[in-house]
Amino acid sequence: ILATNAGCWAGWEVNFDPRTGLPKALDDAYVPEELREWGDPPLGWETFCRDSADAANWQRTGFRVLPEAGCAADEVAVATFSWGVSLEGAKCVQSDGVLGCDTPKFPSGECGGVQASAPPFVDVRTVVERPAGGPLAGCDRVRVELKIDAKACAIVNCVVVAERRDDCAAPPFSGKPMPGSARARGLDATSVTDRCGKCFARRDVGSAAFDADGGTTLALAGDVYVSLRPLGAARD
Repeated sequence: ILATNAGCWAGWEVNFDPRTGLPKALDDAYVPEELREWGDPPLGWETFCRDSADAANWQRTGFRVLPEAGCAADEVAVATFSWGVSLEGAKCVQSDGVLGCDTPKFPSGECGGVQASAPPFVDVRTVVERPAGGPLAGCDRVRVELKIDAKACAIVNCVVVAERRDDCAAPPFSGKPMPGSARARGLDATSVTDRCGKCFARRDVGSAAFDADGGTTLALAGDVYVSLRPLGAARD
């Protein structure tokens, strides 16, 4: 299933608050003043990414489109990102178009020395190919990416990405941003909207439930449900 996910993708990436299940608007640092004044900050990122995999690694490089106010830009600004995981240290399970890949990960340096001896977090990545039914049925895949504090049995971070297959020969994949600029050559706002589609998140859609046994259930926009329970806890 990793091989079938190789290639280029376009869609929306939304970060959800694990305490409420509601989408988290982009930080003010990424939102132009005009959009902040209108009180309508974007609920996520329009993204373009390229996946590749071999027997040992799963890698991703991509671009997040930076929000802009005003008329459609002829060449939008993007922020690049990259990601990778060694499959040798991961637990991967696949079945009927669903891939689960769990990797232990020690706290990053930003946690400081206090966390140096803390138990590792677990990154849980689930890919669902061509989800059937619901608001995301038109997507080619949905990625649910969680960071879990295994000791506390708590969801620390929750990101959902709904994507469609994209053309690797089209910008921004086909060319680097102009020297000294974040603007992607040949990538205009209309093309971004056509290829990424509409954001699936809604400001008031989402909920979180916390059970007495320590379990958590998130009901997210797009009819995405995430459940985390301690080992041995009763299931519905």
